[in-house]
Amino acid sequence: MKKFTVSIFLVHAFFLLSLPISRCRIFPMDEKFIESTCKQTPNYDLCVSSLKSDPKSSTADVPGLALILVNKIKSQATKTLNHINSLLKRGPGAGKRRALDSCYSKYDAILKGDVPEAIEALTKGDYKFAEDGANDAANEANSCERGFSSGSSPLTAMNKYIHDVSAIAAALVEKPGKLLGLSSFGDYHIFILDYDVPEATEALTKGSSTLTDLNKDMHDVSAVAKAILRTLL
Repeated sequence: MKKFTVSIFLVHAFFLLSLPISRCRIFPMDEKFIESTCKQTPNYDLCVSSLKSDPKSSTADVPGLALILVNKIKSQATKTLNHINSLLKRGPGAGKRRALDSCYSKYDAILKGDVPEAIEALTKGDYKFAEDGANDAANEANSCERGFSSGSSPLTAMNKYIHDVSAIAAALVEKPGKLLGLSSFGDYHIFILDYDVPEATEALTKGSSTLTDLNKDMHDVSAVAKAILRTLL
């Protein structure tokens, strides 16, 4: 029976090792997960405040946190587009109208192109396309701001918010494993064996002396798999 159980464990362990990194989900390690994650982004304070304002962030993994930020980009871009429409209705001068028209097209692109691209990519685990969508949104906001002569933009605060939140989202999905100190595919798999497997084993066997041998077998199998990975990678 014990050999059968260990065999099942081996199957599960090597199934994890065979998964592409884009299909592996990165889960929060503790209650400081948001803070530690935001330290890897270009704007720590905005990252923390934006994420903590959404209750879903307390149980989200890294891609889930990025999705929260993309939805905030969508919400603010919608407000900005409505504000641009309002400004255009006031009959601005020719120079400002050109700048506002340009901004309208850029925010329309954010809402119809960049945001849907990022959401779809995050849902599929395709982080490169999610990063591209977020970076494009940041660039569109910057381009809008540059369309006004110095000091005349009525959209400065909105453009800055979209740019900054987009840059944070892009940093989150650039390399999700990087946020856990993982620099490669092999490092991610070793991370699974170093932390996930022992933690799950301990949780399942804690306080149960009858499973001591099984616990030891799992530990030993993990050690062997790690040794093989470090030799091959």
